[in-house]
Amino acid sequence: MGLSFVFGIYAGSAVGEGPGMLKGNPDNCERINAALDELAKPSTPFFVRCYEHYIGAGKTINQTPQFPEQYFSSNRKLDYVLCHQTNEPVQGGGWLDYITHTIHQHGQYICRLQITQEANVPGHGQDGQFENTLEALMEGLVFARSEIKRLGLNIQTGFNIAPSFGKDPFWERFRQMVTPAFISSLDYVGLDFFPDVFRPIPFEQISDAVIYLLQGFRERLEEVGVNSAVPFVVTENGWPTGQNRTFAMQSAILESIVQTLFENREMYNICGYQYFSLRDAATENKTGLLNNEFGLMDDEYRPKLAFHTFQRLIREYTRY
Repeated sequence: MGLSFVFGIYAGSAVGEGPGMLKGNPDNCERINAALDELAKPSTPFFVRCYEHYIGAGKTINQTPQFPEQYFSSNRKLDYVLCHQTNEPVQGGGWLDYITHTIHQHGQYICRLQITQEANVPGHGQDGQFENTLEALMEGLVFARSEIKRLGLNIQTGFNIAPSFGKDPFWERFRQMVTPAFISSLDYVGLDFFPDVFRPIPFEQISDAVIYLLQGFRERLEEVGVNSAVPFVVTENGWPTGQNRTFAMQSAILESIVQTLFENREMYNICGYQYFSLRDAATENKTGLLNNEFGLMDDEYRPKLAFHTFQRLIREYTRY
């Protein structure tokens, strides 16, 4: 049948990580479900990406979208991200208890459980700024796999990263800490990337930039003991509109990236793509913050051109 290639989307209104998240209008679950029904190809898996932030002492904040199980259906599954945002020690702290609680509470809805969010990014409110996050990833993933197996659940476990170039102390520490138990618990690795968002790239170079990132990603993983047999998922990708960034260009870039990924899926063992995000946090915002307008829909759930493009791409490229 060939390699699977399935789609998904982040469906909440908040963007960013940690206490400083940007928040838009409250989520409208009816409109989100209606939009997801339009996007998802019937009778094939479609992932709804969700985030929750563990901040230590058994506490969590910023679950987004809220009450994510309401977006579960016969073909829609949750891709649940457990962000680690604390300097609390992993052993003797509440992190492993939090993982247990999440699996017990949401396990019947989850298809992928991501342990930490961009653990290799040391700033911008990401998990990598906290001193114990690599330990939380290594120990948390093995622990999650053990608990999932004990309960007899069908949940994949993995982690994700953002692109990094040159010498990176995260990867040196990763290589030193990785264990056979971690590798055997790893079902996938996620990659977040945003070409032409934070650094401008001419449109005609977008596809080449994607291939460059894919190759670098695979080489980095091989260096630390994660071989190409472990599939990867594009866990976040998007392009914001607003301030001379047109709906037409958002649509064209989305199509170019998805087509490039699909055409190279066997070479790089790519099994899925998830767009960030369903709707804007704040359309036509006056702040100039790009994060506000990543949506395929505006902040009132009105589709942009890229919404219909994504719908078509899902139908054309889904393989399962």
